[in-house]
Amino acid sequence: MGGGGSVKEVQSKAKLDKIVAEGSPAILHFWASWCEASKHMDQVFSHLSIDFPHAHFLRVEAEEQPEISELHSVSAVPYFVFFKV
Repeated sequence: MGGGGSVKEVQSKAKLDKIVAEGSPAILHFWASWCEASKHMDQVFSHLSIDFPHAHFLRVEAEEQPEISELHSVSAVPYFVFFKV
């Protein structure tokens, strides 16, 4: 089952693992509140979630979720990770 055309906030690695395990395509947007480029990409990401409702569009606040950020070697934001089926 897909994301339904909305962007969801990832609050933990366990929740992320559960979503990815479903097998639907998923895109992670690593962002930071102080980053202007992240704010712009949020708008683009939101529009894409509507255009591609069968994929999960997920936001990860990079500094608030260091375990997830380190797992994907995030060193700058915005940063995107794609999971495909």
